[in-house]
Amino acid sequence: MNNHFITAAWEDYELLDAGHGKKLERFGNVMLIRPDIRADFAPAWREKKWLSYADVVFQETSATKGYWHVLKKPLPVADWVIRYQQLCFRLKETPFKHVGIFPEQSLNWDFMLSQSLVGKKALNLFAYTGAMSLACCFAGAETTYLDASKSTAQWAKENAVLSGVSTIRFFVDDALTFLKREERRGGMYDFISMDPPAYGIGAKGERWQLDKLLPELLHRASLLLSADGALILNVYSPKIDRQIPERHIKQFFPGRPFDVNELCLQSTTGKKIVTGLLVNVRQINGV
Repeated sequence: MNNHFITAAWEDYELLDAGHGKKLERFGNVMLIRPDIRADFAPAWREKKWLSYADVVFQETSATKGYWHVLKKPLPVADWVIRYQQLCFRLKETPFKHVGIFPEQSLNWDFMLSQSLVGKKALNLFAYTGAMSLACCFAGAETTYLDASKSTAQWAKENAVLSGVSTIRFFVDDALTFLKREERRGGMYDFISMDPPAYGIGAKGERWQLDKLLPELLHRASLLLSADGALILNVYSPKIDRQIPERHIKQFFPGRPFDVNELCLQSTTGKKIVTGLLVNVRQINGV
């Protein structure tokens, strides 16, 4: 049976309601309706109430893309900034329904911000707009950011400036290519965070499919993790159940304590969305 790690509302984010394949969310003072296939249940509120709150709704044109339909006011262009403790994020509309952060991961940010990593090295793979990289920096770690998208890395740099951070090392590359290169160089990290997509295209056109590449990803990461280091892996692929990462962790991190839990978002109406799996490989001493 899975344990649940539940993310509730925070000051600049709130999941108001969810259901019928959608979620009603607040980012700062902006209300959005976005599709989410994991909201496969009835919402608490009627559609009329959702529409009375929402500023924009994302309309899908395919399984991966769509456009933002304005109901009341358009999404801010330059000044849509939200905060989580010391972390600052500039949000933007994208044609992929995302706006720049995955709010459920605030539990991971909390964990990192509670650590003391002064003199330690942290690696954030598939780092997107850099939330975990920022948290690692504020924990005192020498932090390396890596993502395959040049434009996303630029977005992450903007968030670093907003957060008053200037020490992150930014790299744009394919994750496995980077890990192999770091292994050849004798690189070693005390903390590794990975948020791989289910599918994707690398910096040089490499095809990424997590259910096929997860074993190699974990193997390569294990070669770079220090003996007393820790690792966090977020898994969003519907093709991967908890037994798969459990098996690979036991294979590539033998003797390490670990756990696999469901990461969830909790709405103010009581609805809960399971967003994916959260895998924690802890230090040998259990910290």
